[in-house]
Amino acid sequence: MKRFFRKTFLLMVFVLHFLAFCLINYAMPSYKALNIVHTDVKRMDKDGFIDKDQASINSISRDVYFISAKVPESEKVLSFRNEDTRWGLPPYFKFNSADVQAKAASMMEQKALAQIKYYGWRIPMLNEFYNAISITKIKDASELSSPIFSYILYFFGIISFVFCMVYVNKKFKNEAQNESQES
Repeated sequence: MKRFFRKTFLLMVFVLHFLAFCLINYAMPSYKALNIVHTDVKRMDKDGFIDKDQASINSISRDVYFISAKVPESEKVLSFRNEDTRWGLPPYFKFNSADVQAKAASMMEQKALAQIKYYGWRIPMLNEFYNAISITKIKDASELSSPIFSYILYFFGIISFVFCMVYVNKKFKNEAQNESQES
């Protein structure tokens, strides 16, 4: 029975740390050096895109900006949404999506290399896009910023994971020794 509880606690530690790493990966900013090739604005509601033929009747709709970019010297393309986070989560307090979109359009015309700071995941099946936070003009990919705070959080997460695994193993080992001494 003790073995079952030990394995259950170890599994819980693993799952909680896995979820924490997923949260860090989703919510913390990342950076990519890209060439912007297209900008667009689409109307959306809670169900997805709205076209001219289907008007949103009972739901609130909004304009969402989109940025398409190409990895330099490659055929790989990436799509970003550019939407305000306002007071929501993750707490970026972004209210300037129109300005970011104008900057993206300007860099597209200049054919300049852009550093896009973003968060989120790109999941095509769920129609989920990275959300662009800011765009900065850079000269080459060596100027690309690093997500140092994310690295720090990952480091502390690994330390926490190892500490918790050792603690749970030690706790059950001590209990097993105490039971054997009592008998």
